Amino acid sequence: MLTEQASQAVNNPMEEYHVKVNDISRKVGILVNCYQDLKEDFVVLNEENKALKEQLKAERMKNAVSLQELNLLRLTKMLVPADEKEKTELKRKINEYIKEIDRCVALLND
Repeated sequence: MLTEQASQAVNNPMEEYHVKVNDISRKVGILVNCYQDLKEDFVVLNEENKALKEQLKAERMKNAVSLQELNLLRLTKMLVPADEKEKTELKRKINEYIKEIDRCVALLND
């Protein structure tokens, strides 16, 4: 697919040289434009990547806090008696522990 100028250049070596230089120059211009487009895309994607990493970090921290809250709720549920009988039994055990501690402290003071 030779242009008219290219077909005429076959007859003149200097013209052929200029046609090739112009073609190379045009292709370099296209490459430079593509490079600039890719460079801009890279900047945009890099910023988006940073924003997503920050968002992921925040979500992970949120999940960690939620997990701690869940564990605390589970522990609280285990410690809080479900009915009056368990409540009475828990109070009795706590009172026993307090008496035992008081006895130990009294022995240490003697």
